[in-house]
Amino acid sequence: EKNILSLLLHPRLGAVIQQMLEMPGHAWTVESLASIAHMSRASFAQLFRDVSGTTPLAVLTKLRLQIAAQMFSREMLPVVVIAESVGYASESSFHKAFVREFGCTPGEYRERVRQLAP
Repeated sequence: EKNILSLLLHPRLGAVIQQMLEMPGHAWTVESLASIAHMSRASFAQLFRDVSGTTPLAVLTKLRLQIAAQMFSREMLPVVVIAESVGYASESSFHKAFVREFGCTPGEYRERVRQLAP
């Protein structure tokens, strides 16, 4: 998987990534992301894969989880609130995705970050 910077700097895909970052909780679809790039769904999906080496929804998931991790390090909001704010309707699906990405539960992550804080 290539750097997110290559997507942000791309003339067509940069606006798409910017929207994902600004509105991680939005119910994005490949079609809605393609419309931001003014492309058909198929052309968008192919270009995205060519530039990033992965799919738009895989990048969206990664961004959502990274934003959630940042929120855990800065805020004491309940897990369900953070999960919903980054686009997860189900706390359990968020929990599974978070563990897959970071190798620990959201609660464990928050505790580790707290222990590292001065």
